[in-house]
Amino acid sequence: MRKLNYFKPMLWVMPLVAVTACASWSDNAVSRSGTPSFGTVDRDQNDRISRQEASGYPSLSGIFDRLDADADGELSREEYH
Repeated sequence: MRKLNYFKPMLWVMPLVAVTACASWSDNAVSRSGTPSFGTVDRDQNDRISRQEASGYPSLSGIFDRLDADADGELSREEYH
């Protein structure tokens, strides 16, 4: 009797599904460059990133003043990107 090898293809499919699921989640939290997404940093969801919200991200905190083009103490989506 011939053996059925149903499980061999599953060994390839399952890791691909897992990687795809993780990649789509991480894109929402952190961009490919390693920078957190605007929505991740904007904790109060007011479409502005305050200096206090940015303080939780040292890489962003260090360049906050350079990104804040209008010097209002907050980053808009346009200034962040």
